[in-house]
Amino acid sequence: KQTVQQIYNANYNFSKPPYKPTVHAVAGDRRVFLYWDNVAEQFRDPFLGYEHGDPRQGYKKTFEGYTIYRSEDPQFEDDKIITDSKGEPVYWKPIAQFDLVDSIFGPDPVGINGARFWRGSNTGLQHSFVDTTVENGKTYYYAVCSYSMGDTAYGTTGLQPTECSKIITQDYSGKITFVD
Repeated sequence: KQTVQQIYNANYNFSKPPYKPTVHAVAGDRRVFLYWDNVAEQFRDPFLGYEHGDPRQGYKKTFEGYTIYRSEDPQFEDDKIITDSKGEPVYWKPIAQFDLVDSIFGPDPVGINGARFWRGSNTGLQHSFVDTTVENGKTYYYAVCSYSMGDTAYGTTGLQPTECSKIITQDYSGKITFVD
């Protein structure tokens, strides 16, 4: 009942991850330079209600940080290695993570069957990263994902952090498409 009321109050919006940052990559000698914008940091989630309960304050900001993934597979399946208590893969392992310096860090307390999303280590935000662990001539796919803080106080079980998508498709000719 509480969840349905919250959905109604949010004009039938469900909790969403922050906006997807626009990422640029530049290949170098045994390194790849990534940089991205800060559009995700302004995301406000109508599902979680108003800041301080006051509509004049606007919706709550829920952005918490960025995870950076690298894969040799455009679907990032080779990075989905963090498993739940049943041995099922549920999370991807990032090569880097940058989060706000605030009171939110460590594993999320909600989790999925014992697996918990890592909310960061209060590292501070960055908008660039240099991957120095690459081999020249090899194809790599990167995703910079924004993620939310979640809400442990929501409902009876809480809301887990949510992460924007990292869906890349590649057709037989090699053409890359990014899916929102």
